[in-house]
Amino acid sequence: IYSNNAILDAVPLDSLFERSLSSVIKFFPGLAKLPIDKKKPLRIVGGSTNKILEACLPLGNLVFGDGVQAHCEIAIWMRSVGDPIVGELAFSYRVNDANRKQAKAHKRADKFFKKLQIELANWLEIGSTKTALVYGKPE
Repeated sequence: IYSNNAILDAVPLDSLFERSLSSVIKFFPGLAKLPIDKKKPLRIVGGSTNKILEACLPLGNLVFGDGVQAHCEIAIWMRSVGDPIVGELAFSYRVNDANRKQAKAHKRADKFFKKLQIELANWLEIGSTKTALVYGKPE
């Protein structure tokens, strides 16, 4: 997995939590299991005046075989509506117990993703993320 995220839709960040890890555990319960100091401070990436809007355009699902499908969407980050900064083509599929034996389907999905990267090579920033491109530092 290159990245994984969760979305809290239309929540005013300033009133969401008290800026500590313990205050967001109710939204992300898996954090409670991590060996991290729960009093660790949290902050908005780039500061509260540098918030980014994200618009997502679902492209659909590609089916590569029985139980093997990939969800595709385009995400655009912008500082204000209509002023794009960076975009992302998301392509994700899961290997799980139900589809693990579908080796040919997984190979088709991998082959498709590799060809997609070749076709879009001039548009890619290899090894980077939207966050790193926008804020200028690694995640």
